[in-house]
Amino acid sequence: MRNLIQVLSLEKAQAAVCNVAKSLTPGGVIVIVGLMIEDTRQSPANTVGQNLVMLNIYDDGLFYTEGEYRALLVEAGFANIDIRKAAMPGGSTLISARKLERSESI
Repeated sequence: MRNLIQVLSLEKAQAAVCNVAKSLTPGGVIVIVGLMIEDTRQSPANTVGQNLVMLNIYDDGLFYTEGEYRALLVEAGFANIDIRKAAMPGGSTLISARKLERSESI
């Protein structure tokens, strides 16, 4: 999922991640690429500025925080969440997580 979550409200983002989880077999991996701001929503400065643009372009546009991404993924049944900040071109974050096996718990 590249640059999708950021144009959705938190509720719709949760639904999208849950739908991806439903489509994956246990052990499958979700990959999310996009900009992410710190939990304080005050840094990094360039992303905070871009976040203001998102808020004006999209009805629900918002760059989410690490905590929000983690909560979305856990709620959808993912584990082994790996967040690599600024790992992609343009400073985007690379997030991956594995769908839990039926016998696993968070």
